[in-house]
Amino acid sequence: MSQTTHPGDKETVNPNIELQEFLGFSDLEAELLGANGVEKAQAVMERLIELDKHLAGLESKGLPKDAFEVVIALKKAVLAAGSILATRRVG
Repeated sequence: MSQTTHPGDKETVNPNIELQEFLGFSDLEAELLGANGVEKAQAVMERLIELDKHLAGLESKGLPKDAFEVVIALKKAVLAAGSILATRRVG
């Protein structure tokens, strides 16, 4: 059911991991809720920005229609993920 895995380093394990697994949190969600959640959120946001830039480069290359539609869908997904991630950190 849960996609959460356990980190090998006992010091980084979130003490609420069993509850998180019960609730079905993903690995990323568990990490964001952990002690280093803000740092993890920043790192993921940086990766999303890099991915968006890469996708923008592909978008500008004059791709075939099918590939272009995939790039646009991925850009929308990156934007949605960034919005969710930013909301989680603020709230």
